[in-house]
Amino acid sequence: MGMKLKKLWPLFGVISMGLLAPAFADQCQHSGGPQQSMASTQQNDQGAYQREMYREVTPAAGPVVANGVNLFFRVDPLYWRAVPDGNAYAYYGFKTEENTTTVEQPAPLGRVATIDSKWGPGVKLGLGAHLGHDGWDMFLRYTYLHPKGKGKLPVGEGEFSAAFSANPGGRYVAPAGESWGSADWKFQFHVLDLDLGRNSYLSPFLTVRPHIGLKFTWQRDEMDICLRSTKFNLSSAGPAGAKVVTPVTGPYYSRLDYDILGVGLRCGCDFSWFFCKGFGIYGDFAWDVLWTSYYDQRRVDKLHEEPSSGDPVDIIVINTEDAKYYAAKNLCEFECGFVWETWLCDDDYHVEARLGCEGQVWINWIRDLSLIRGSYSNLSFYGPKATVRFDF
Repeated sequence: MGMKLKKLWPLFGVISMGLLAPAFADQCQHSGGPQQSMASTQQNDQGAYQREMYREVTPAAGPVVANGVNLFFRVDPLYWRAVPDGNAYAYYGFKTEENTTTVEQPAPLGRVATIDSKWGPGVKLGLGAHLGHDGWDMFLRYTYLHPKGKGKLPVGEGEFSAAFSANPGGRYVAPAGESWGSADWKFQFHVLDLDLGRNSYLSPFLTVRPHIGLKFTWQRDEMDICLRSTKFNLSSAGPAGAKVVTPVTGPYYSRLDYDILGVGLRCGCDFSWFFCKGFGIYGDFAWDVLWTSYYDQRRVDKLHEEPSSGDPVDIIVINTEDAKYYAAKNLCEFECGFVWETWLCDDDYHVEARLGCEGQVWINWIRDLSLIRGSYSNLSFYGPKATVRFDF
């Protein structure tokens, strides 16, 4: 009898599970979990927005004042240095019959003469507004710089060479003898940035602001060079094709100037990491792609002659005026430093101060002192900056 009951136990188990299964199913149907409840809600209200379904992953970090118009302005004093890579205007240290007495004698020691750019002030002025939608803000900023640079060749360094080349008239200038020279560089820099971004929290102490926008720029480049020598040689074709060399007193003047107009897209990201309440470090970077137009490109080289009798005369050696040149150019911007912020008057006002360094590299941007079209070099800016922001 016991053996028969043992054989029936599995049958009793199957019957019991079959009887209890509908009860468990009914209980799960009436008290389902949040996923099942959300799924049923979506099926009943197709296309309807459910606030319970929303989850804020990156809360907006503002800053937003309590009772204000949600506007802010920024002032950034700059003290930067502008460095044009293609700023060489002359060189010396090569072997000629005038600076060596024998064939075996090596060339004298020389160097490449470049323009030494100076540190100078600048400013950024900005105005922004909080849009009231998901923490987004819009920011308009204007940047102004007027960098300058100078170069000087020392006196008595021997023969030098510069960016001289044959012109369509067939004449060219060869500087020789005991020489010296100088160069002046001036640059006008105007930039307008328009950004749309959102500042949000990645953690209680780390904020990030991705942004996209537009960049506009107008710039002007001017370079003046003066080279002096004990004798300049002006060569021309004489009878039967023979070369005729005529000594000229000099000096030799060269001027290159052109304008740049650019417009394009800008994107980047700003980071702030706070050590404690109100104090931390920040790091910003951006990348820009600009459509550019180079226009009013002129280069005029003149050789001044003071004859023993008669009036002085300027002989035009090089005279070029290039057509407009269009290209897509890239640049990168980066900065880092310390940040401090606080709220005033029951959070009605917000003040932020920054102190850091910024750098910009405009890739293949400025035209070299060369008659070859398409010869361009980088233009770099770097230096300290301070920032004051006021929200109201």
